[in-house]
Amino acid sequence: NSHFGQIVYETDGSEPDNYSKKLNDSLEINETKVIKFGLKINNKIVFKRTCFYLINFKSSFPVLSISTNPKNLYDNRTGIYVKGPNAWQDSSGYWINANYTKKWEKKVAINYFDSKGNEIINQYSGLRIFGGMTRHRKEKSLRIIARDIYGKKRFNHNFFRYRENDKYKHLILRNSGGDAYQTRFRDVLTTQISKNLDIDIQEFQPVNLFVNGKFWGVYNLRERIGQHYLNYNFDAKIEESNLLQGLYTEDHGSNKSYKNLRNFISKKQLNNKENMDSINKMMDMKNFIDYNVAQIYFSNKDYMGNIRFWQPNNNGKYRWIMYDTDLGFGAGNRPNYNFLRDRLSNYKTVWHNPPWSTMMLRKLLKNDDVKNQFINQICYSLSTVFKESNINRMIDSIKTLYQPELLRHFKLVRGDSSKWEYQVNKLRTFAKLRPKYLITNTKNQFNLKRTFHLNISVNTLENGDVFINGNKLNLHELNGLFFKSIPIPLKIIPKPGYKMVVESPNLNDESFLLKKANIYDNKFWSTKQNDTIFNISSDTIKYNIKFKQVDESKWKNNIKINEVGNWLDNKKKLWVELINNTNEKLNFKNWYLMANKKIYNIELNNIEKLFLYEFDEKKSKKIKSLHLFDDKFHLVDKFKWNKSEFKKKMFYEREIPQNHFMTLNKGAGSPNMINPLHKKKIENWNIFKFIMYLYLLFFLIKFFEGIKKDIIKKLPSRK
Repeated sequence: NSHFGQIVYETDGSEPDNYSKKLNDSLEINETKVIKFGLKINNKIVFKRTCFYLINFKSSFPVLSISTNPKNLYDNRTGIYVKGPNAWQDSSGYWINANYTKKWEKKVAINYFDSKGNEIINQYSGLRIFGGMTRHRKEKSLRIIARDIYGKKRFNHNFFRYRENDKYKHLILRNSGGDAYQTRFRDVLTTQISKNLDIDIQEFQPVNLFVNGKFWGVYNLRERIGQHYLNYNFDAKIEESNLLQGLYTEDHGSNKSYKNLRNFISKKQLNNKENMDSINKMMDMKNFIDYNVAQIYFSNKDYMGNIRFWQPNNNGKYRWIMYDTDLGFGAGNRPNYNFLRDRLSNYKTVWHNPPWSTMMLRKLLKNDDVKNQFINQICYSLSTVFKESNINRMIDSIKTLYQPELLRHFKLVRGDSSKWEYQVNKLRTFAKLRPKYLITNTKNQFNLKRTFHLNISVNTLENGDVFINGNKLNLHELNGLFFKSIPIPLKIIPKPGYKMVVESPNLNDESFLLKKANIYDNKFWSTKQNDTIFNISSDTIKYNIKFKQVDESKWKNNIKINEVGNWLDNKKKLWVELINNTNEKLNFKNWYLMANKKIYNIELNNIEKLFLYEFDEKKSKKIKSLHLFDDKFHLVDKFKWNKSEFKKKMFYEREIPQNHFMTLNKGAGSPNMINPLHKKKIENWNIFKFIMYLYLLFFLIKFFEGIKKDIIKKLPSRK
């Protein structure tokens, strides 16, 4: 009891008031319970605190507790979790105008504990029912909202390990919808797979949910797709971004620009280059293709009502978000179902493919380049992201994560472990069978002929990038099935200071790639190299791609990057200073300075000691690496830095020209001049070298004197 008033409390989730139970001594807690304490002074509650006590419950997941007056959930007239008195049933059996279908919001207390048991969140928020048709299920998904009126306008925590954001306005607690009683992680799996393509997704964090102290089971904490999601993850300004769903329903912003895009695609001739250039300015084509390829692979028949897409501003490109795939991945269709045919049908053949939902893809595929990119993307995805071994690896990883907690969920809430294992194995069966059927469906849909095996191996991914059909290869080897009649774009970009070597044991000059590699030789690193694989006859094509360091220049250690600063002439502007360590004046033409991957031609005229190069102010902000090459493209010197450390009025300096490292110092530096400290260190270094030379000379004299004495001793003495 407090000396300043009376402590009162409630244990059913209700807020403490003047009529709440008094705490006169102590409370014995022997089961998981939420207790809301209040401090009453002069018949007024002046302070509240919600405490959640977790008893005999070890959790590898974070724990989230929601507590509120039970009436907010279950009261017939005001509860958001019940049907209510004004609902009526339609012909399909769903209740219309039910309480749980309305956008009612109730005040709740949130306690969030991380997997180590530390309380991270203790605040009030709003609670709503979340979802579409799943609102009608007994077990519903929930949405929590941080608002000023409840105390805090954000949940301040980094809930998702693959996101950097640590402030959230909304959070979703999903029960997995149509997958709630099957795997309970199907949508998590499909979105985690999809993010390996160029698709935007919702991240996840499984939690154990308690409501008013009662265990509700394993739920998936997810990001809510809204204007704040776009702002957090893509830096899209809330007042400028557009977020739509379905045909063009506005979730946020305006649908005007999207209507213009649809109208343009619908009416224009799409084999016209100018028209396609205009479309590519309005939408992210690769994202759109990846999104559709993924939906087709997953055979997600519930995609129509869950299309989500967004635009950073009215002049930006539309991108698509993978959302709600609970009825995909074998849950709604078998692996052999021809979902590609549904997505490209001119007419409605099933409930989920009305013409408005397929129009954009159908029309865009009339363009030959888009069609080829789409077909190649199916082949590439099946060879990498949707490869059976990759899918099984992800299934194993997520199963291992969920299994211990779901076993308790089945025991205490609902479910059966054997049925769950069966559903997880269905995912594996789908992953095994789906590629074969999708390749066959693609071949028949586009009237394609024979396939061939493409094998590309890369010796290292650190020294260069390989792009196949616009996809950056993240594996050392690709081995996939492609179509002979479809050309495959290939791009190889060695990183600064490296060149590429391409070998193809079974290729008879059908690709120009080998010729270009031979012509460019060690200059090949300097520009992006684009090629197209055309294959008509071979059943197998193999490329071995190696990235090798370019040769070192004979001027290495004689010419060095001496100083790098980011402040010049009272402006934030990057500059680099080179130092001549020889005793001669130097004149060089056609030397190259590479900043990140952009090349600048420089000339060193009558350089006695120092040379200063200034970068354009706007372009210099993103630079974080420099490479210096001579006229033969041989490496002279290089330097990389951490952008976060390189702040205003700081500079890197090679304190002694012979050093192989540079130090970060405060100040504007000394561009094109040797500063006193630097000069003194050089003088000290020269004095040190002189002393070392004297020491070496002394050592050599003593050494030879010793040899002389030994020789004299061994000589026969004269008698």
